[in-house]
Amino acid sequence: DGQTLVLAQEASTKLGERVIVHYYLSPYRPSPSFAPFEIRNLDRFGFYETYPQQKDGRTVLYAMKFDAHKPIVFALSSAIPAVNRQAVRDGVLYWNRALGRPLLQVIDAPDGVTAPSPVYNVIQWITDGDYASTSHIQSDPLTGEILHAHIFILPGTASGDSLEDQNDHLRYVVAHEVGHALGLRHNFAKGPVSTVMNYFGFDETVRLGHDLIAAGRDALEYDRQAVRHVYFGAPLDLTTLPPFCTDSQRGCRPFN
Repeated sequence: DGQTLVLAQEASTKLGERVIVHYYLSPYRPSPSFAPFEIRNLDRFGFYETYPQQKDGRTVLYAMKFDAHKPIVFALSSAIPAVNRQAVRDGVLYWNRALGRPLLQVIDAPDGVTAPSPVYNVIQWITDGDYASTSHIQSDPLTGEILHAHIFILPGTASGDSLEDQNDHLRYVVAHEVGHALGLRHNFAKGPVSTVMNYFGFDETVRLGHDLIAAGRDALEYDRQAVRHVYFGAPLDLTTLPPFCTDSQRGCRPFN
């Protein structure tokens, strides 16, 4: 009947740390409107991809991405402080400028909705933990369609001497994590700033949050080309596409 069965299993690690595993079980019904995107030029841009599959006697990889035929809606958890909510919205909506259309939407999560959720793509404010802000996606392993995405933000992410600096830094962090939620990998290539998918020092993240994201300027070149190529099939302009390297490539490291 299309219903989703949600199960949660709780356990502890050898160090006594609490672990909860969430399961979403539902009939497999691939979206008829979703068109898988075969990834090529893996040395020029990076998206998460499906496991290799054999099609017509050759190996193919499909990019993980949302179905662009319907809105991609992110729900802000009620735990996000009022003074930070606009910064989080700005970070999400940066990607509409990269996509060239208002595909992403932001809503307030309904009462009681937290991440992970089988229904909503939740941006969750986490009050404790010794890990960095992060994002998780759940996708169809055959087609690459992203079914759910969740982003976890630590309060320490909103760091800085002033509320303005805190929110500008937060804008960059959210834009970076939403990029992952849309399927993009890191891009640690050296050179002029061309993407929010790199890591930067604090002062640079504040500058990007203020001068790029809050100011509503055009998206950075790598972000624009990579996301439009995968989501809409726009051709890559290899003469203007900025350099790329990511975690899985030998010698590619942030801040190098």
